[in-house]
Amino acid sequence: MACGSHGLLGKQNVYEYDSVRVPLIIGGPGIPAGRRTDAMCYLFDVLPTLGNLCGVAAPKGSDGIEFCATLHDPVTPSRSGMLFAYKDVQRAFCDERWKLICYPQVDKTQLFDLRADPQEATNLAYLPQYADKVTELTVRLEKEQRLSGDTTPLTAAQPRPAEWTPPAKDFAPKGVKAIN
Repeated sequence: MACGSHGLLGKQNVYEYDSVRVPLIIGGPGIPAGRRTDAMCYLFDVLPTLGNLCGVAAPKGSDGIEFCATLHDPVTPSRSGMLFAYKDVQRAFCDERWKLICYPQVDKTQLFDLRADPQEATNLAYLPQYADKVTELTVRLEKEQRLSGDTTPLTAAQPRPAEWTPPAKDFAPKGVKAIN
């Protein structure tokens, strides 16, 4: 929960520590105790992993991949990158070091070096020395979007001002005008 981080209150974002990072603890027979890993996985990767550990096949059609090798050797990666989304206003891709966040409706991009800046405080996207990294991660983001069936564009024909916020829903009872 953002609780003021990045000027936000809530989980309406794709920042690591404010919304998308979830601690995962797995223990049991054959799993070495006391090991930690920074390997990436989606929560839907847990089902095929537990299935593999129990000798049960993963469900057909599941997008999850098992990460048993990572459980036995914490330096073994499980995924090389991950796609994140919040409605149609944010898309992000991260690998083990870098994170790119795109805000299509306001035509804004952020790039973070997660090793040097794990709290995602310094946007590197507009520094010339990172232009190639922005391009590389944008290509990877678009590829992950295609693979997942995400058709949200990363740019808008007529971007809104960056200070734009989505309009509040009208919760007034029918026939009663809401006061904004």
